[in-house]
Amino acid sequence: MELTPTEELLIEGLTAFEVSKENTIGVLLFLQTEIQQNLLIDYMRNHQEATEQDILQEMKRILRMK
Repeated sequence: MELTPTEELLIEGLTAFEVSKENTIGVLLFLQTEIQQNLLIDYMRNHQEATEQDILQEMKRILRMK
């Protein structure tokens, strides 16, 4: 499966925030739309001090959005 440019950027961001490989895979599996992925990318850009747990909480918030 080839990654989209947005997925590649998301992985780069998650790596920069030192998110574990397991959680990175989970984020990619759960955030299936480009809109969802961009929302998390924007969160990381705006929250430079976010922890892995902060990022996972934001992912959950994004998933609850309708």
